[in-house]
Amino acid sequence: MAYIETKERKDGEATHVDRWRAGGARTGKRESEVFDDHKAAERFRDLVKGHGERRVGYAAAGSSRTSGVRTGCSSLSP
Repeated sequence: MAYIETKERKDGEATHVDRWRAGGARTGKRESEVFDDHKAAERFRDLVKGHGERRVGYAAAGSSRTSGVRTGCSSLSP
């Protein structure tokens, strides 16, 4: 089951980490993705759930891994 874990950084800002297991299985590989924006993290979590808990395309979700900067899901429409 995909979920969001919110952590506070040393500078006081919040970081939202989406966590899930590959395929949704208990024995699946642990996966995660980091966002600064909670709404972006929610949309990414929903994408992961919608794709059967498989890693979805980074570009589609606005992940930090494509841009080098955690920008959230600015490329997705609500």
